Order: sequence, then C-alpha cells, then structure tokens
Amino acid sequence: MMRGIFRPIYGTFMLQPLTLCWCLWLDIDYWSNLGPFTIFSTIYLIPVYMVYEKLWELKEEFDE
Repeated sequence: MMRGIFRPIYGTFMLQPLTLCWCLWLDIDYWSNLGPFTIFSTIYLIPVYMVYEKLWELKEEFDE
C-alpha cells in the first residue's frame, strides 16, 4: 500500500528538473501552468497506483 502512495510522489519529484527546464526553454510560467497540473496529477495517481498494486498481487497469486 505504501508503494502505491509514494510511487507517484517520488515520480513527481524526479520529473521536476525536467519540467522546470521545459518551462525555461519554452518561456512558460511554471506556477500558472504546470505546477497545479503536477500537484493534481500526483494526487490522482495515488489511488491509481494503489489499485495497480492490488491487481498485480492478485495476478501473482493467480500465476502460482
């Protein structure tokens, strides 16, 4: 369960340098464009990954 919570948060942190470079390169304001999207998508992905982890566990049990 904890992996499902921390995986999208970790992914968000790891993508920030690339996102900030993208904003600088295209002259986009981070906080008015990508910042809120990043926060909301991270919150959205937490339950998505939790379901994914449960389905993966069921698949492994079925394969055995």
